[in-house]
Amino acid sequence: MKIIFEPEGRTVEILPEQTLLEAAHRVGVNIVATCGGRGRCNSCRIQVIAGNFTPPTEQEVKIFGEKGLGQDFRLSCQTKTLGDGIVRVVPPISERAFQILSKAERQAYAVAPDLCKYHLLLPKTSEEQQSSDFEDIQKFTPGIHQIDLPTLQTLPFTIFQAARDVTIVAWDHQIMTVEPGDTTEHLYGIAFDIGTTTVVGYLLDLRTGQELAVSSALNGQARYGGDVMSRITYAQQHKTGLQHLHASIIQTINTLIEHVCEQAKIDHQQIYEVTIVGNTCMHHL
Repeated sequence: MKIIFEPEGRTVEILPEQTLLEAAHRVGVNIVATCGGRGRCNSCRIQVIAGNFTPPTEQEVKIFGEKGLGQDFRLSCQTKTLGDGIVRVVPPISERAFQILSKAERQAYAVAPDLCKYHLLLPKTSEEQQSSDFEDIQKFTPGIHQIDLPTLQTLPFTIFQAARDVTIVAWDHQIMTVEPGDTTEHLYGIAFDIGTTTVVGYLLDLRTGQELAVSSALNGQARYGGDVMSRITYAQQHKTGLQHLHASIIQTINTLIEHVCEQAKIDHQQIYEVTIVGNTCMHHL
């Protein structure tokens, strides 16, 4: 059977044994379930526009009463469909409601990250003097003595394509990657504050410590529970609950990365380091 979720106009295929909330979450329709889908709150409420659905449960009668049910309000976590239908999510979740309200001016601090870049113009080799590409790099960066296998495998091609004009990106004593041309002006990191409700990302210039962009969004895990205990319960009671919670926060983080990169007009590939803070539950998820 098919259900259309308004106001997105998203059509979702649903099985008879599934609740509307389960079907919505399966395909990414954003319905928040503060209590974790146990019928104890009204955050996952919908309004029936058309179609036949299972009768209201005791939880729904208690939450909505005759007036609410008379206006076709239902809990998506309690409602199953008896055929095709149309429902409206109430209220529609909007990221704009979770933007940072104010931001004070921040001073740029001197930083000394372990991450650094070296621009090298490697001399051409001759038939008489042959050396490996990694050995050529080490001659100009004596502190570098490690390189991982994937980077080593692509090193000759990168150096050849760049006409031996490259930038080495190194973490401590190891080469992370090699980039064509001089990219030393682009060295960025991002810090995430992962709260139970809101996630904030700060894009920083690792050379100066200057904050370049900031963006915030609703924590995608909120659809599975509005508080820490609800999310722990969801992870325990659902076989794939932990994977859903993990995927949701990763999606939120990736979305914020896109936003700050658009603000600062940089490529996300130029972000080399990420720092994440959050409470113990957020760390585990």
